[in-house]
Amino acid sequence: MKRLRVAMILGLLAVSASAALACTTFCFQENGQWIFGRSLDWQIEHGHIMINKRGVTKASESEVNPVRWTSRYGSLTFNQYGREYPMGGLNEAGLIIENMWLEGTEYPHPDERPELSELMWVQYHLDRSASVEEVIASDERIRISV
Repeated sequence: MKRLRVAMILGLLAVSASAALACTTFCFQENGQWIFGRSLDWQIEHGHIMINKRGVTKASESEVNPVRWTSRYGSLTFNQYGREYPMGGLNEAGLIIENMWLEGTEYPHPDERPELSELMWVQYHLDRSASVEEVIASDERIRISV
């Protein structure tokens, strides 16, 4: 069973790698351990692994209504556009966030909430959130900018 599952995952990754701008993310539990994997086929072929420390004060790039925060958790991220703009990562609380492409995505309309870009949103949550529930609850306080 284990070999079949690994073969299926590798096959899925091979198929997604051959499609233009495809990505795959998966997560499953095997013998009490979580297994996570992802692929991201993109125009930029290189990236950097970043170590992000806790206790660092940050602000979003918004000129109108920036989000300001101090990181609670350290994290390890994969960045293609520079520090604070990760495609995904894992924080020391165990939260994993990954970016996937979805044509036609609609972002929230501008309102009074402080705003940050979609990649900085990933870093914000790796810095501040320990769970998916905390990420969802933040929607009342911040939003992704268009």
